[in-house]
Parts: sequence; C-alpha cells; structure tokens
Amino acid sequence: MYRAWDRQLKRRVALKLLHESMAASESLRRRFEREAQVMAGVVHPNVVAVHDVGETNGRLFIAMELVEGRTLAATLAARQFELRPMVELLEKAARGLGAAHEKGIVHRDVKPGNILVAKDGTPKVADFGLAHLMGSETGLTKTGSTLGTPLYMAPEQVRAEKEITSRTDVYALGTILYEALTGRPPHVGTTVTELYGKILMDEPVAPRKLAARIPAEVETICLKALEKDPAKRYASAKAFAEDLRRFLDGEPIAAKAAGLATRLAKKARRYKAATALVCVLGVAVVGLVAWTAWRAWAVSRWIAAAETAPNPDEAVAAADAGLRLSPQHPRLEAAKSRALAEKQATEAAGALAKRKQLDDEIDRARRKVDELAAPPSETGLGRPAPLPPSKKEDLWKAEDELADRDLDRKLAEARAEEYAQVALRYELTNTTAISVLGELMYERWEKAETERDARSMRVWAQRIDEYDPDGKRRAEMEKRATLELTAEPGDAEAYLFRYEERSRRMIPIPVPCHGAGGAGQARPPAGHGGGGTQDVTLATSIPCR
Repeated sequence: MYRAWDRQLKRRVALKLLHESMAASESLRRRFEREAQVMAGVVHPNVVAVHDVGETNGRLFIAMELVEGRTLAATLAARQFELRPMVELLEKAARGLGAAHEKGIVHRDVKPGNILVAKDGTPKVADFGLAHLMGSETGLTKTGSTLGTPLYMAPEQVRAEKEITSRTDVYALGTILYEALTGRPPHVGTTVTELYGKILMDEPVAPRKLAARIPAEVETICLKALEKDPAKRYASAKAFAEDLRRFLDGEPIAAKAAGLATRLAKKARRYKAATALVCVLGVAVVGLVAWTAWRAWAVSRWIAAAETAPNPDEAVAAADAGLRLSPQHPRLEAAKSRALAEKQATEAAGALAKRKQLDDEIDRARRKVDELAAPPSETGLGRPAPLPPSKKEDLWKAEDELADRDLDRKLAEARAEEYAQVALRYELTNTTAISVLGELMYERWEKAETERDARSMRVWAQRIDEYDPDGKRRAEMEKRATLELTAEPGDAEAYLFRYEERSRRMIPIPVPCHGAGGAGQARPPAGHGGGGTQDVTLATSIPCR
C-alpha cells in the first residue's frame, strides 16, 4: 500500500499493488481484478472509494480513496473514547458494510484494522476480501502471543463451511462492538486451536458482567450479533446498524434479550460435558424403566405364543424370541425344551414307521431272492442244474436290492433311536420317545431270545425296564418265559433239564410237588428267557398230582 499522486485528477490516492509473488498466478490476477471491480460498484460514504484499477509493469494495482486518519484498531487500543460516539461510529461502518451486502458482496475479513477512521471521525470500510485472498495478514505468531484475524472469525468460518453470507460479517461487527464495550474480544486463546474451540463451543461472557455501566440494550444487540447460529443473527449489517440507531434515538430495539430457555441452552453448550452426562443419565433412567416394562409385556406374549403354538417349529421360534429379551427364563426354556423334544420324538416315530415299512420290503426282497436262487431242475447225475445267465443277473439284482433295503432298515432304526434319545435329553417324560425306545429294546430282546443269546437277553431286559413305565412289556416278557407242564399220571415225578454248553450235557432240575390238579408253571428269573437256554437257572413251581 502506497500514498500516491493522481496526476490526471490532481489528488492524493492510496495505491495498492498485487504482490510480486502473486503476479504470476493467473487465477489470483483474475480474482484481484474481479474484487476491484466489485468494490468499485459500492458507492457509500462509509466505504473506501475505488477510483481506478489497472496494470503497470506486469503488476496489477487499485487506486483508492486516501483516508487521512488511523484505523479503528488503534482507536480501540488507546481506549480514549466514550460509549455513545463509538456506537455511532460502528453504526456508520455497519451501514457502509450493509451497502456492500446489498450488492451481494461479503467482506469475510471485517476487523478493526480494516475500518479506517478519518480525521473528522468518519469510518470507512476497506480491503474487501483482499486479506482473505492474499492470506498474508493472519495476525498469528508463535504459541503464547496475541492472535489477530481469527479473533473476529465466525463459527462457520472456523468450520470452513462453503456457505458464507452477510451474517458472517455481522458476527465480526458484533465482535468489534464487544471489544469496544469490554476492552477485550469475546474469545481469547494462546493458540489457534484453543481459540477456534472457544469460538465453536463457548458462549461469550455477557458484557454487563465485565462492565456494569454498559446499557442493557447495547448488550442485547451485541449478543444477538454474536449468536453461533447464523440464522439467529441480524440478517445484514444494515439491520445491525438500524438497531444501533434505535438505541441512539432512545427507541425500543428489535433484538430481544435471551429468555430462560435460551440461556439454559447456551449454558448447556458451555458446560456440554456435565450437561451431556445429566441428559444421558436421565434418558438412561427413563429408557430403563420403559424398557423393563416393555420387556415384561413382550416376554409374557412370547411365553403364551410358545406354550400354545400349533407346531414345534413355531413354539421354538417364539421361545427363542422371548429368550433374547429374557435369557434363562424358566417358562421359556421349558416351552422350548418341550417343543424340541416333541419335534425329535416325531422324527423318531417317523423313522420307526419307516423301518417297519422297510421290514415288509425286506421280506418281499428275500422271498424274491429265494425264488430266483431255487434251481429249476436236477441233472441226470442228481445235481442241481446251473442257473441260466439271465436268471443269474436277476438274482444279483435282487440280492443288491435286498442289501440296500437291509442297509436302509439299519439306518432308519439308528435314526429312530438317536432322535428318541435326543428328545429325552430335552424332556425326560416325553411319552412318544419312551414308547419308541421301549419298542426298539423289546424287539432286540425278542431277537436275542430267538437266537438263544442269554447274555443279550439280560442286557435288553434291563434296558426295557428303563422305557416301560406301565410294565406292559415286562408282563409280556414274563408270559413268554413261563413253562406250562402237566404231569401224567397224577402221581408221576416231573423233571426239567437244562443244557450246559461247556460240558455238553443235560442237567436235571427237580421240580418240587405241591398243590393238586397235575398242572403247573415253571418261570425263570426276570429277563432270563424260557426253558432250554444255556446258563439259565430255573426257579420252578409245579404240582405233582
């Protein structure tokens, strides 16, 4: 910036040159020219006038009105002013800035250093956007020193938002008014990070708390301009100036003092950690009460659904939904166990039915194998005639089918037993599973009896007792193991014999005589089978006459 003489118009002007380091940048040159053109379009007594813009020796320049005086920053630093004259000065500066706003221009760097005060006391706004463009005058030094331009930045500038409006300049005017009233900016810090944090989060201390002599109306105007939400500030610098004029004329101002709710909201932002904790605790308590009530209601609904479901799958789904809300709930766990047991027991019964069906198929397959394996005739030498090749192939196919059906039967029986055992793990009293296992054990006992396997008979007899709650199968076993003898003539002596496998001899068992009628029963111990089985001791009771 230079003091220069306009030889054509015979007047002194202020000459601003684009720095040499920026002259080579085409984009900066275009922005410099555009900014000068826009400034030239603002004609107002409180805005530094632009007389000319051009280029000399490759450097752009702006010829502006020369203001003889000092900056507002120097005036504020001297602290040699009265309140009313200072308010009048800021009103005029705001009207000049408002004229720029009406042209769609946002200064973006309003600060005391950019407001020039002429010798007659007239303020003039200067440097529209230039400091923002150049980025050279930041006012920042090392940590611990006083901060410059950022002291007057609005929160949206700190957040680097793209939407910068005239309300941003209003915030800067509010900051200047605050400093004029209290002697300090609304936010101070020793580092940029600390300052930015206060601008974003902290509310400024009310000016009247720092200086009680400040009129309440002026404080209200100042705090409205310093609202963190741009929508709550004055819409433009002109609106800000008009409210200052109302105060100066003794009229009611448009701004309203913050109410209780607003003050509480601002305090909450200031003490955000404590406020957040209180809010969280309050919400947590209310939420816990509501959650507990809703969970109790929901669990009762899921219990009813699980206990009355038409099929096991729906019952399990309802019980699982309830258990997610109330883990280890006894009624839900019981309902789920019953449903799972019922499902497994149904599978077991189905597998047993399939095995019985396979028994019939195996009988048919075995008869077919026997028919195909029978020799068609005998040779003259008394030997069976060989099977023709076609019949051999049919026999092989029949044998393969018999083997497949037998394997399927074994798998079905294994599945029936496995499903039933799983069902009993879920519910010990499941009658379907008990019935399936009892029937399987009884069939195995019958097979062992047919094969005259006394040891297996004892094993399966003990298993039958586990799955025979009504004793019917035990009664059937005892009935099948009873020998009925009739002595002829009536005075004859009766004997029973058992075959001893090791010595291969018959050992007589004397039958004591009692009663009358010549008929009686001999019954072995439970589970040991009927007469003639090896290693079986018979307890007999038979009449002799």
